[in-house]
Formats: sequence, structure tokens, C-alpha cells
Amino acid sequence: MLDFLGMYRQARTAHARQLTEGTFVSLGTSAMGGRDVCAQGALMALAAGHIANRRALLRTLELTEPLPDAALVLNAYRRWGADYPRRIEGAAVTAVIDRIEDRLILTRDRMGAVPVYYAWRGRSAAFSGRPELLLRAGVAGRVVDREGILELFQVAGVSAPMRTPFRDIRRLEPGCVLVADVRGTRIKRYASLEPEEGGLCAARAALLSAIPEAGEEVPVLWHSGGAGSLLLERLAREKYMRPPETLHLRGEGMVHTPAEDGSAEEIAQTEAERAELEAESVGILGFPDADPNNAALLQLAGHSARLSPRALLATGAGALFPAEEGAFKPENGLFPWQREVCHLRFLKPSLRARLNPERYLRDRLHEALDRLPHSPEGDADFAAFGLRAAYLLPALASKTTALLAARGVRAEMPFVNEAVAARLWGAGEARAHFLAGKAPVLHHGNASRALREEIVRLLADPAQPVRALIDDAAVRENAYGANPDAGELSFLLRVNEWMVQTEAEAEV
Repeated sequence: MLDFLGMYRQARTAHARQLTEGTFVSLGTSAMGGRDVCAQGALMALAAGHIANRRALLRTLELTEPLPDAALVLNAYRRWGADYPRRIEGAAVTAVIDRIEDRLILTRDRMGAVPVYYAWRGRSAAFSGRPELLLRAGVAGRVVDREGILELFQVAGVSAPMRTPFRDIRRLEPGCVLVADVRGTRIKRYASLEPEEGGLCAARAALLSAIPEAGEEVPVLWHSGGAGSLLLERLAREKYMRPPETLHLRGEGMVHTPAEDGSAEEIAQTEAERAELEAESVGILGFPDADPNNAALLQLAGHSARLSPRALLATGAGALFPAEEGAFKPENGLFPWQREVCHLRFLKPSLRARLNPERYLRDRLHEALDRLPHSPEGDADFAAFGLRAAYLLPALASKTTALLAARGVRAEMPFVNEAVAARLWGAGEARAHFLAGKAPVLHHGNASRALREEIVRLLADPAQPVRALIDDAAVRENAYGANPDAGELSFLLRVNEWMVQTEAEAEV
């Protein structure tokens, strides 16, 4: 679990100490809590995730094992000061509090594989791997304002750039560093994704290099049946010189195939188990998510943990090479992974008119486009790939990291790699041939009787918080229409449950 929590110039350390399972260190009114925290003199450091270049850092800093990642970060800060984030590679969030300089430095990895959220008030700042901890520590409010409502119902977990439903909580963007000191709080970018030339051979070599070494525990391959998983399997065989143990994800069911004899064990999932796991995923991720596969990922992670603490996934391949893709048109105001404005049909017409979601989404799209390298004239595919790599990929990767971490599994995602994404981006039209096929498309099924009954109970109870936001008639029409959408209706229930659990205060 990503239960780290940091507070800079906050006086709530006694309360916050109870919120993390790991070490909790205080220096004055600043504190850090997590599984990997190091304090030396007036310095505190925290690391969450995996530092890929730790061996090189140890050599450069003239340090020896054993050494926790947090201590390595602290020494990197001593050597390079505020410029140390440029020296750290891999999927890791790091933080340093310096009481002499009176500042906080918080970083997120270049590809955004590990989530980190922050809140600030005046010259105080707090951060955590889970929004829930910021709420429970009392350093962030529970207000869901105009932007928050639209993020909940529209963007569906892929905020751009990195907003959250809560007004006081933001995601730190990939490749960015937050600096809080006597001058206030500001965000700086220390790395950005840029297209690189080199062709598909260079991209394949980068992907092979991104597959982690076996080490003491060979990662278990998670196989979805898509082209990305097939390519990853071939490269893993090449790297490990033997076939990896494999877990297959097949729609709503999972199959475990031991490498030795090829026999298979199906891991079933009842509707009740799925509902329970979906509710748990909301608590882990911090926000409702429209993805119907979260329950399957959690269940599979529990099974995978019994085989190895590491899992090898093709997460990101489907984002970089979508199964269904139309021509990207920025003037439509939609991101390239959106065919329509999600879930807005459920909002009250009067509320939708006040919120103007089309303009909001258009503004967020152009805000994101402005952060990308200038695309060649008329090359919509260039911009579409950049948006997916810079925004969709981090959202998928950080979600996968959080869900697997909740089961004690470290996610290894070679497609979520700066060199791989940069070289594929620079390959232009040729990258269409990188994968042998397209990733499978998962469709929502029709709503079950039990799901429709839950919707009826929701609509009958005026005390349910989501009722202030939704159009009852539109929800009822979907539930009892010719083609009721289980995905959308389940998502609505998760939004309501999330509002109850977090005591979210919707400003309407």
C-alpha cells in the first residue's frame, strides 16, 4: 500500500502519526511517514517505488550496500541539492525536507508510474500516495467544486493535467518537482517526454532493456492475450532464457498456467466478490474509476503475490496502440481516448448547463496540447500519441501500481518507459507495425437484475449524496432501457459510495 505521508510546516504530526503503517519521523512541525524514511540531522528523505539506477548512484556517491532508497535519496540531495531529481531514474516518488534551507522537495517519476497527491495552504504543503490520508490528516478540504464534478463524471479517472475531484488536492504531474519554502509553493518540470529518432529496432531494444532483470525472483507475466502481452512474452523468454510463469487475464475470468506442464487453473469471480473488490479499489485509488477490470486486477494480484512479489505487465501497450482509433481532431474538444463525454448523460440538465462541460474539456485539452512538443503541420497522429503517452499512460500505470501494491506486488511495466515511449513517438507511421496486432477491446455487459435493483434503491433514497447531481429520469431510462450499460450504472454507484466514504461536499 502506498501509505506514505509528508507534511511541511504542519502542526498535525501527532494525529498524522497514526495514519501510516511505516516509520514516522518528525522534525519540528514537519514530518514524514512511510515504509522507507530516513532522517539525518536536519534532513529527512522518503522514497516510494523502485529506483532503477541505484547501483550507478551508489558508485557515483561512493556508497555501499545495504542502503535503503530513502538514505540514497538523502545522499543524492547532499551531493546535488535541488537538482537531484534529474539523477534519479525509475518508477519512484521521492521527497526531501531540509530544515536548514527550510524547504520541501517532492518529485514524481518521469512516466508517472507511482501516484502522488499534494495539497497546500499558504506556505504549508502536504503530500501522500493516497488522497484519503490527506483528508484524514486534516490538511485538505472535502469540497468537490465545478471542476471536481466534471472530473468525476467526465474524465473518469484520467485528469488532464492532473486534477482531482477534490478542490484542495492535486496530482503531481510526471517529471515534475514540487518545491515549498518561505517563498511559497511552486511546481517545476525536471524532465519531459520528447520524440526520439532511431526507428523500431531502437524501440524494440529499449523495450527489451526495460524488462527487469530476473534477480532472486523472476516476475510473473500477466498475459491479457493482446499483442503487447505477446511481444512482452517473447522478449521475456529472450531475456530470461526460459518461459516465464504466466497468469492469463481473460475478460472477467483469470487462468493461471504453470510454466512446467502447461496445465491451467481457473480463478473464478462471483458477482458479489466483484462488487466487493470494486468497492475496495475505490478506497485504494482514492477516486471512482470507470474501468471494469479493477476488480479482476485486485483478485489477480492476490494470486500473483503467492507466486512472486513482482509482476510483469504490458500495461500501456493498449494506450500507445489503441484497438479502436479514429482520427484525432483537437477542434472536437475530446482527448484521443474519448469517443464521447463520459457519464454526462446522468447529470441534471440544469447543472450541466451551468458547468459547461464541453468548454471545460476543450480548455483542458488545449492546456495539455500546449505542454507537448510542437507537432508537424497537420500531423494529428503525432499529437494523439503524445497525449496518450503523457496523460493516459501515467493514469493507467499509477492505477496499476496502486492496486498491485495493495496486495504486496511490485508492478514491472516495460511499456511505461521513457526511452520506449520516446522512440515509438519518433518512429511516426512506422510504429503501427511495432505490434503484430491490436489489444483486445473490453465491452461492458448489460446490467444484471441485481444491479438494476441497486439503482432503484439509490433513486428511492433522497439522502444519497449523488442524488444532488444526477438526473433521475436519465439514470432510470438507462437501467430499464433496451441496452442498459452495466459499466456506466456501476460507475454511478461507485461515485455515490465514494462520496459517502469520503464525506465529499459537492458545491452545486
